[in-house]
Amino acid sequence: MDESILDELHRTNESETMPDCEQDELREAIQNLKSHKAPGEDDITPEMIRAAGEPAVKAFHQLHNRIYTEEQCPEDWGKAVIVPLHCSNYRSISLLSVPGKILSRVLQQRLKQYVESTLAEEQCGFELKGEQLIRSLS
Repeated sequence: MDESILDELHRTNESETMPDCEQDELREAIQNLKSHKAPGEDDITPEMIRAAGEPAVKAFHQLHNRIYTEEQCPEDWGKAVIVPLHCSNYRSISLLSVPGKILSRVLQQRLKQYVESTLAEEQCGFELKGEQLIRSLS
């Protein structure tokens, strides 16, 4: 692979900065959290965050923008509590921090918008939904 391509990519993206997190993005991420799920290590559930209403949205807004600015995320947001399930195949589940899930959801949505605007139509195999799926099948 020609490494000069990577050098050029890095230079062209240097001036791009991620815009501050918007309260609407957080509100949507909070609303889309699945209910009745076990909390992570911090014992914060989606229901607790939803019940807090607008003050929670404002608090997460300040916190997320601080995370973006300082490029530091709380350590416990990346930790998982692994719970073994005693069924026939001995699988386990990972309980993740709900505030960390909110941040992940906001980042996922931002990356999705960026990728969708960047990918050429010929690369529709990476995202087959709606009209793209119909076009690829026809």
